[in-house]
Parts: sequence; structure tokens; C-alpha cells
Amino acid sequence: MDINTIIAKVFTGEATDEELRQLDAYLQENPAEAKSLNFIKALKGKGDLSITGFSHQETFDELTQHVNTPSEKKVKKLDFKPYLRIAASILLVIAGVAIFNSYQNTPTEIITSPQEWVRATKSGEKRNFFLPDGSNVWLNAESEVRFSASFGQDSIRLVYLKGEGYFNVAKDAEHPFIVRTDYLDVTALGTEFNVNAYDEEHHGKVALAEGRVKVEPNRKGTSCKEAFLDAGQSAQLDMELSKITKAELDGEEDYCWTKKIISFNQANINHILKTLTRWYGVEFTVSGKLPDNWRFKGEFHNESLDNVLKSIGFSQNFSYQIKGKKVELKF
Repeated sequence: MDINTIIAKVFTGEATDEELRQLDAYLQENPAEAKSLNFIKALKGKGDLSITGFSHQETFDELTQHVNTPSEKKVKKLDFKPYLRIAASILLVIAGVAIFNSYQNTPTEIITSPQEWVRATKSGEKRNFFLPDGSNVWLNAESEVRFSASFGQDSIRLVYLKGEGYFNVAKDAEHPFIVRTDYLDVTALGTEFNVNAYDEEHHGKVALAEGRVKVEPNRKGTSCKEAFLDAGQSAQLDMELSKITKAELDGEEDYCWTKKIISFNQANINHILKTLTRWYGVEFTVSGKLPDNWRFKGEFHNESLDNVLKSIGFSQNFSYQIKGKKVELKF
């Protein structure tokens, strides 16, 4: 598919996983256009552009006005031709459609301030987006990333994460990429990795798909040492034991959620219900006596909640009833 069509579908929220991978590969080879695309998205996030009922000329005039607006900060001189080319491709593909309004109305929350940008998801939501440096981020449900408005211009590329995110980092050896959670820092130069930092589960787990990363605690007084991971390895931080445990990955279990796959590997009932709560945005109540050593192993590829519970219930001998956002399990 033509790259311009894919870009347009990203803005309308209609891009498929395969199209997102094609766009990611294209932007990796053309980092200037990645920055251009994110620049346009950022303007919309600030509420500066209103595209409903637009004309091409008015949109270009407004865009160039933003690009040339004086700033108190000293910034690098911008060549805004790539921005206009990206904007033109979007407008030409879906002219007459309120594309930026469609992008703004997706479930992802985009909160901006002069100093910081925040993107967050609610229960039952997952989002994929690009950072200003061209890095691609998948954000799992009930998660949040924060980064400076000057991201990519500082000596390091620092992202704050709550919840879970998968990062495909744009290569830039001169500007290390750091994901910071409440308990640990993950540093990479150009790689793909998953960080799970949901507060109630553990102090942090990193799964490395490609490249090499450094994992280290960021709390003062922590005595455990940093750990280096190679592709196919994971690291889990335990603050109570003050140590980082390394292990080999079992396939893509830790980050298959980016492909709309739920994977359980000998998971207990608590882990399963937390996962399904985030995934589908529902609340569970459980009655009856749970069997001892309750465990389940299985994968679900973009399945409905009803199909998932039907499969697990048949295996683990429980019944269920779904009432809107409320789910009752009976053992």
C-alpha cells in the first residue's frame, strides 16, 4: 500500500498492525519525515489546528505560520518542506475528511503543557504512536508515558512510564534513550524492548526483543547492581530482595499484547483477572471455592471476552455471566 495512504489511516485510527509495521520501517529509513509527522500530530494535540471543513491553502498557511512562529528559546533552524510534504500527502489522500478531529477523538488522552507531553490509556484501551525522534511506542491499557516538550533536543531522550509499554527505539548513538519507571531505568541506543511497571504486580520487568539494554534501579539506597540484557533475555527487579534476576524469554509472551494476543503461562486466577480487566475494561466478582494450585496456560488471538472465558471456564470448571462491564465467575 502507498505510504501516504498508510499515514492517512494512522490519523483516522484505521491502520492495521501490518500497515503500522510498514510505516515504522519507512520512518526508520526516513527519520526527518518521522519528526515531521509527529510535529503535525503535536500541533493538533495543542488544539492549534482545526481541520473540519478545511481548504488545502488555509491548512498550509496555518501550518507554515506555526513553523515560523518566533520562540523565546534558541532552536535549530527548521527546514519545513518535509512537514508540508507529509501534510500534503495526508490531505490529498482523504481530502474533505476531518482527519485531525478523528485522531483527537481516539480513546488515547493527549495532555500537553509548555514543558511536558503526556499520553495515557484507560482500561480496555491500547495505543500505538510515534515520539518526536521517530521512536515507535505501543502503550498497554491503564498506562501512561510522559516526555519533555524538548524531547530529542536534549543530551538524552528520557521517557517516564507507568503501566506497560513496548518501545521500538530510533537509533541515535549520541542521544541515549531512557525509559524511567518508579523503580528502574532502562537505557538503550537503538533496540526493541517491553517494560512492565504496573504498580500492583512487581517493581518492574524488562523483556528485550532486539539489541542490548542496561537495566538499573533508580531508587537511592538500593544496593543491587545494574544488569545488561541481550536479545531474548528478561530482567525483573525485586526491591525487597534488592536484586535483579535475569532469565531467558519464552517466546514473545511478554510483549505479544502488541499483536493483540493474550498469553497465559501457568497463570493463577489473580493474574488472569487483572489481565482481562485491563484488556476488556471490565470488573470481576468471584464466588465459590477456588481449586488449590489453580493454573492456566493458553493463548487468545484477538478474541472476544466471551470466547476467552468460555475456554478458560471449560478448562478450569467455572461458569460466568457477563452483564455490560460487570462479570461474575462462579466456581
